[in-house]
Amino acid sequence: MIDGSDQCILNLKLILYYFEWLSGLKINFHKSEVFVFGADQSEKERMANMLNCKLGCLLMKYLGIPLSDNRLGSLAFAGLKEKMGRRLDPWKGKHLSSGGKLVLTNACLTSLPIFTMGFYLLPKSSHGGMDSVRGKFFWQGAREEFKYHMAKWDTLSRPKDQGGLGIINTQIMNECLLVKWIWKITKGSNDTWYKLLEAKYMSDGNFFSSKCKGTSQFWQGLHKVKHLFKWGAMHKVGDGSLTFFWGDTWLGQLPLKTLFPELFRLCEDPTVLVSDCFANGDWCVNFRRSLTPRENVNWKELLSLLQNVVLVQDSRDNVTWALDGSKSFTTKSLYRFLTHRGVCIPASEDVWKSKLPLKIKIFMWQLKHNKLQVAASLKKKRLERGCSLLFMRQG
Repeated sequence: MIDGSDQCILNLKLILYYFEWLSGLKINFHKSEVFVFGADQSEKERMANMLNCKLGCLLMKYLGIPLSDNRLGSLAFAGLKEKMGRRLDPWKGKHLSSGGKLVLTNACLTSLPIFTMGFYLLPKSSHGGMDSVRGKFFWQGAREEFKYHMAKWDTLSRPKDQGGLGIINTQIMNECLLVKWIWKITKGSNDTWYKLLEAKYMSDGNFFSSKCKGTSQFWQGLHKVKHLFKWGAMHKVGDGSLTFFWGDTWLGQLPLKTLFPELFRLCEDPTVLVSDCFANGDWCVNFRRSLTPRENVNWKELLSLLQNVVLVQDSRDNVTWALDGSKSFTTKSLYRFLTHRGVCIPASEDVWKSKLPLKIKIFMWQLKHNKLQVAASLKKKRLERGCSLLFMRQG
C-alpha cells in the first residue's frame, strides 16, 4: 500500500525487480492487478500502466475474504456454500458410516467459513445454505437418492451434553467470533489494528459509545452483536470512563438497571457513564422528576452500595469474563451459553461416555430420540412413500 505519487510507484517497481533478481523468481505483471482509490479513471489507468498491471476493481477477495466499497450481500458469500459442495465430491460418502459423516461434517465442512465469519456477520440466507449442505451430507451422504431428515437442524447443532450431536451452529459461532473482537477492543492494545480502529471510530476510546451508522460492514456487525457481550462481561471500575452506570455489570452480579428498574425508568440519561455520576467525592444521578417515598428508599439503597466505590483517576476500567473459569473471554464459553444457556442434560452424557464406536453412539442417540429412519417413524410423521409395516405377535 503506497500513495499515488510517481516516485512511490517507481520505488515499488524497483523493489519488485530487486525481488526478482535476488530470488530468481519471475513476477507475471500481466496477471497481477493494482487497485487505486481516490483518483479518477484516467489517473487509475495511468498508474496501472506504470506498473504494467491490470487495473483491478471491487468486488475483490483478499486472503479469501470478499472486500468491497459497497455493502456485501448474500451473493458475495455464496462461494462458501459452493466451496462446501466441491469438498463433497472427492469424498463420495457412499461408504461412510454415520460416525464418519459426523466427523467430516465438523472437521471439514464446518471449518470452511470460520475465517470469513471472524470478520463479517453473514446473512441468515448464507447460514441456511451452508446448513442445507451439511444436513444433506449427514443424512444421505453423497448419494443422490432421497432420505428424510429425521431431526431439526437446531437439535443436531446442540452440544452433545445438551441433547445434540455437537455439530457447530454456524450462525451462533459467527456471533461469538465477532464478540471476541469486542473483547479485544475493550481490553485495549498497542497493536496497529487497534490504533486504526480507535482513530477511525472511537474518538473517546469507548466502543459502546461509538457510532454505527455510516461505518464499515465489519464495524456494523460488531454493533449488532454487542448485546451478547453483556452476558458475561464484569467491569472493574478504574476511573469509570468506559463503564456505563446503568447498563454494565460493575456493582454486584447484575446491572443496576436490573437491580433498580424503577430508578432506571426515571433516569435522565440511560447511557450515562460511571465517571459522569461521580463529582467532588459524591454520587449524583439526574432523574426526570422528584422521587416518591418508595423510590427514595430505592435511591438510598443504591447510595449504600455506592459508598464503598472509589474511582481512581487515570486508571483504565478493566473487564473480566464471568462465563469462563479463567476470567478471560473464550469463544467456547459464549457459544455454550448461547446454544442452551449452559444447562446440561445428564442423561445425554451417558451415550457419549460409553466405550463404543461412534456410529453405534449415533445409532443409540437416534434410537433414544426416535430419530431412526424406519417405517414406523416415517408413518408417524406422515412422510412415508409407499412404506409397508410388518407386525408380529406371539401365539
